[in-house]
Amino acid sequence: MVFLDPCTGEHITITDGTLQLLVEVNDDSAGGLHLVVHGNAQGVVATGETTGGMYRLAGDFWTEQNIARDGFRLVVQLVEVHDVLSQGSGENFIVHLLSHLTINAAGVVTASVDSISAECRG
Repeated sequence: MVFLDPCTGEHITITDGTLQLLVEVNDDSAGGLHLVVHGNAQGVVATGETTGGMYRLAGDFWTEQNIARDGFRLVVQLVEVHDVLSQGSGENFIVHLLSHLTINAAGVVTASVDSISAECRG
């Protein structure tokens, strides 16, 4: 995964680490499924593309999906917040990600939102 450091404009690449996941699946009253996944970063590190600066990522994400019995009418939501901590003289920053996708019974996308923002924290 590659993302942009909002403090310097440098591309940062995740090079190692693990995501710890907790998954919960329940049947809904209409015969479909309700899926919730909570996760957090464990030992995730990244490297600056031009400076070689090292970063550690800490943070959580949450996703929720509702899947109809026939596989259509799908709603997916994803929320992520990650602190990116410089391991040197570079600045720290925070990344926010929000995604939402809705597909109706005909397989047509009726809503799609993607919002990514980042801000320097010093």
